[in-house]
Amino acid sequence: MLFLGPPRINIAESTNRTELYSYAGNPSPVTIHCVWWGHPDPTLSIRKNNKLLPSEDVQVRAPEDSLLSYLEATVMTDGDEDFGTYTCHATNRLGSATHVVVINKAGKWTERTGRDRTGPEGRGRRKRRRRKQTGEME
Repeated sequence: MLFLGPPRINIAESTNRTELYSYAGNPSPVTIHCVWWGHPDPTLSIRKNNKLLPSEDVQVRAPEDSLLSYLEATVMTDGDEDFGTYTCHATNRLGSATHVVVINKAGKWTERTGRDRTGPEGRGRRKRRRRKQTGEME
């Protein structure tokens, strides 16, 4: 038995609002996942600055054996304009809903390390390495 209802975000399977970090010029894409419940199946889209992302960067699927609808967007962080707030939209005849995801800038990507040391996971690494070399930290 199917119940009619407006779209609702499935938080457990969707990208967390602020967990995404990337580096400027990073050759690896960032992927945003938005997973929705709703019947009839909602129409899904994703926007940045109120503009739809290009269709070649967005995949939408609604498997017949599932009550979920999936949106996956691939974002290349080539420049500063690629960072910021992305909004997933889901709409059916019973309502609509949105889910916001932020891609945070973590510094500038470098060929040598695959990342620089100004990103969130790079902070403090130099100090730990020096301590280990001097024998202070085992």
